[in-house]
Amino acid sequence: MEQLNFLDWQPPPEQMQEPEIQPKPVQPPGNPHLINWWQAKVNYYRQLQIQFADRAFQSAQAGQPDRLQPMRKHEISRLQALINEAIAKVTQLGETP
Repeated sequence: MEQLNFLDWQPPPEQMQEPEIQPKPVQPPGNPHLINWWQAKVNYYRQLQIQFADRAFQSAQAGQPDRLQPMRKHEISRLQALINEAIAKVTQLGETP
């Protein structure tokens, strides 16, 4: 059995070369005013969504029959779709909401 001497061992030239690293292409920054506008839309829609949910909760706490509950559910769902669309637009522009 041959014993290896690690102090004298030289790796082959292929192992001595560092692998080439390809840098990622730099994208130009997004328009900050447009990003802020879409972020403001997300916040506004979230506030409206919270208001609809709060009114539904208040009417349920009062024990009143609520004829507006189906409309509130619909509006909350519609606002969530708008929020998702705005978040996708902000992400596309290069910023997290």
